[in-house]
Amino acid sequence: MCLLPNVGYKINYINLYVYLQNLGWKEVFSVRLPDSPLDVLDVGCGTGAMGLVLSKMGRRVKGIRLSENMRSIGREKAKKAGFQ
Repeated sequence: MCLLPNVGYKINYINLYVYLQNLGWKEVFSVRLPDSPLDVLDVGCGTGAMGLVLSKMGRRVKGIRLSENMRSIGREKAKKAGFQ
């Protein structure tokens, strides 16, 4: 059964895994962090996966990463998610 439309089966499986993993992080953050608004500095943010989870929860996130390639990927992910 294909749970995500318009992408191949392998991609669907990966996207489903990421979606479920993010639900787990959202639960952890919901329990451990104060309610919004909250400013978050994500040092060593990679491509921004945790920052996106927190942003979708209403937190204001600033990510810092030395690698320009990782920053570029993170900016593209944020743009696709409707941020920036």
